[in-house]
Amino acid sequence: MKTHRKVKGLPTAKSPLTVQTVELPSAPPKANARRVQQVRKGLGMSQAVFAATLNVSVKLVQGWEQGLRTCGRGELRLLEMMAKHPELFQNIATTSAPRR
Repeated sequence: MKTHRKVKGLPTAKSPLTVQTVELPSAPPKANARRVQQVRKGLGMSQAVFAATLNVSVKLVQGWEQGLRTCGRGELRLLEMMAKHPELFQNIATTSAPRR
């Protein structure tokens, strides 16, 4: 029998989460250029900060917002989470003194 290690700071599941014990989430909604920009601006982030938060390039964010590129499935899930729980993402990028 496999044992589950506790990760510091995370609650421990009473039983393993498997396809037999949980209902899987539906696919995240598609996001067009306007939606990506709406989520980013709703978080009060520049394209550079938004890109760094998602660990993607600024060029990719620009491509999404211009309708030249489409978001992948993982990125769509993150956009969905950003829209539903902005407080989780606003603290990733910390503010600092303005650069000179």
